[in-house]
Amino acid sequence: MGRWMEACNKMAIQRLALEDARRALSIVLLSTGIEAELKSRIRTSWLKVGDALKLDGDGQQARANGEEMTIFQTGSFQLSGGQEANWKIECDSMSDGDWGTLARLIVGRFAFSGVTGVPRGGLKLAALLQPHVTAGCINHLIVDDVYTTGGSIRRARDELIEQPDGGARRYLGIVVFAREGINKADAWVHPMFQFWR
Repeated sequence: MGRWMEACNKMAIQRLALEDARRALSIVLLSTGIEAELKSRIRTSWLKVGDALKLDGDGQQARANGEEMTIFQTGSFQLSGGQEANWKIECDSMSDGDWGTLARLIVGRFAFSGVTGVPRGGLKLAALLQPHVTAGCINHLIVDDVYTTGGSIRRARDELIEQPDGGARRYLGIVVFAREGINKADAWVHPMFQFWR
């Protein structure tokens, strides 16, 4: 499972590189005046790349179809821990700018020598934090988008602890949202935003 998480982190970093390349190409097209002619071909190709990576899932597809997505949604949902809920937090609706701001907030508060993203929700944030790793620091961040029961982030930490140098690190969990607060057993997890219990 540890190799799978590492592969997912690499995919997130590659996706960010593709996004940077797409932005650079858009600037070139604007400056040469051929944007209108090629825009639809590039958009179609970019969507195929996004679909192949499967990192944004339904959120990316909804934006591509011009549908509005909101971060807080009501309805009937089954959460990652298996619970039924009448509302959910849809982090796929967050923009790259939103994720960048969250990463800057984390970098301003924590020093860390490594970062692991919990698949799938924490991968983009982990990729944005990776360039800010500080050698020699004992803290290792484990990041995720939404904390519900804590099962995913605990499994990620347990996998890291099992690695040969895993016991020499101090693990800090960072989640963007905690739906109903953090369990006492997960005092090592820090929510950026927390809903009431």
